[in-house]
Amino acid sequence: MTNEATKVLVVGGGIVGLSAAVFLAARGVQCLLVERHADSSPHPRAFGFTTRTMELYRAVGLGARIPQAPAGSGAPAG
Repeated sequence: MTNEATKVLVVGGGIVGLSAAVFLAARGVQCLLVERHADSSPHPRAFGFTTRTMELYRAVGLGARIPQAPAGSGAPAG
């Protein structure tokens, strides 16, 4: 194990942890993200992103890299 110094430690590489690390880094804040799993989850929990969330991702240059669900693939209207 190595010792590292960082301003912020983000624990967990889910959508919240990854987003926190991205937005901190975009503002020049040094951060280190740690995740116990080597790969992404085979059962992701995020179903979609709100318009505001996508605005924030676009602001840091990630909007085009986030796959979009095809129209009509959401939950049935009811």
